[in-house]
Amino acid sequence: MAEWYYTTNNQQMGPVSWDELRQLASTGLLHPTDMVWKEGMADWQKANRVEGLHAEPTAPRRDDTDGRPRRRRDRDDRYDDDYDDRPRRRRRGSEGMPLGAKVAIIGGSIAVGLLVLVIVIVLIVRGGSGGAAVILGPNDYQITLFPGQSDTRSFFFQAGQNVRITVTSQTDPRTDIDLFVERANGVPVASDTRFSKDCFVAFIAPVAENYRVRVVNLAGNRNRAICTVNIR
Repeated sequence: MAEWYYTTNNQQMGPVSWDELRQLASTGLLHPTDMVWKEGMADWQKANRVEGLHAEPTAPRRDDTDGRPRRRRDRDDRYDDDYDDRPRRRRRGSEGMPLGAKVAIIGGSIAVGLLVLVIVIVLIVRGGSGGAAVILGPNDYQITLFPGQSDTRSFFFQAGQNVRITVTSQTDPRTDIDLFVERANGVPVASDTRFSKDCFVAFIAPVAENYRVRVVNLAGNRNRAICTVNIR
């Protein structure tokens, strides 16, 4: 089975199988302008130049007689013009809606509006009392790292699962935060080692097992970094 390599966010990823590469393209993780390569190819190529990787646009359906697209015949074309003046049934509009249904709709709209207003007020209050409010999912977490410190945590991913990990940091822009993902046996899966306070990786889990997610503060200054890790 041919093993493919690809680039995303200026990072080389892989190897993956052909089916995994097509899944990356269909889910939007592999863009048409990203580069792909496998053994035997002379050079890297754009993903949209590899046959069968991105779907081709469907050609318009043509009639068998002269090849021109045909307009769908309206079902009323079979009637003669003499019937155009026949009485039509009046479509029932909102004026026929019962009063109780109207009251229920209005009441529900008001309740939704009040709920949205309460949520906005809570977010504003939280933001004013110590920074922007952060909503965390089941696999999300926050860590505080001083220069030279790292944090490693384990997460279980299913085989073939599309994983996206984002790290956003509240710290000096000159801080360098790096992100590493490894399998349980220590084999690297993905990494982001750019000089930046934020990180991002996306990959397809090759097997079902626990993966180690490690965040490292390589800052050259004395500022700490408050990092929010989002795993999707």
